[in-house]
Amino acid sequence: MLYKTKTTIKGALFILLATFTIACSNDDDAISEIPSSSEILTQEDLTSYLQQVMDEKEVAGFAINIIKDDNVDYTKSFGYQNIEQDALFSNQTVINIASLSKTYVAAATVKAIEQGYFALDTPINEILPVDIVNLKNPEAIITVKHLVTHTSGIIDDPSTYITTNYFVLPNQDMTTSGANILVNQLGLSITNSVPLDEYLAEYFVEDGELYGEANFINAIPGNTWSYSNVATSLMGFVIESATEIDFATYVQLNIIEP
Repeated sequence: MLYKTKTTIKGALFILLATFTIACSNDDDAISEIPSSSEILTQEDLTSYLQQVMDEKEVAGFAINIIKDDNVDYTKSFGYQNIEQDALFSNQTVINIASLSKTYVAAATVKAIEQGYFALDTPINEILPVDIVNLKNPEAIITVKHLVTHTSGIIDDPSTYITTNYFVLPNQDMTTSGANILVNQLGLSITNSVPLDEYLAEYFVEDGELYGEANFINAIPGNTWSYSNVATSLMGFVIESATEIDFATYVQLNIIEP
């Protein structure tokens, strides 16, 4: 079965993608002190740049790994994994994978296309066991390309997305301030995992508890960009439906092991 991403994920983090954006500020001097990318010529320059970005943006901690020609060319960690405990961040610190999971969906999509299961322009309703209908644009034809480019017209309903798509697994440490925010402020519950097909059925099937117009925007697929976690989850199920292989197993066999 394919399972939704949880708030806590244990295990190795195979891919680390880091994007730093320098926000607009009235303090022009502080911004000008950070070198531009064209000034980063050496590893020492990169380390200095990342440290300045971290200080400017008050980031708690992160790690960077750069792979070149199948070899680790640069590895560096910055800051803390736990400020209160004075615990430094390292390249082995386990973090929430969050939307980095989308890189696996993207890689699996490309691999499934390479293997001939579908094409970018294949309508998803030709693959899925049930039709997905945009209630605000019922004639819309959603393709694989629309799902992976966040232009399908499917959106995350803000009134239900957090509390129904994420939850805390049993036996997790609930004594931290982060756990308090998840449960007491965001309203997440402590429960077991839910199979993806069951969650998607609640979201897209007419008698589902989460079914409704709030799950869509009135747009022609391909014309309007709207970042959607649910659409990405649906793409995972498209791959599972096309290959008839559990998505996690498909990724393990076709992406991670090779």
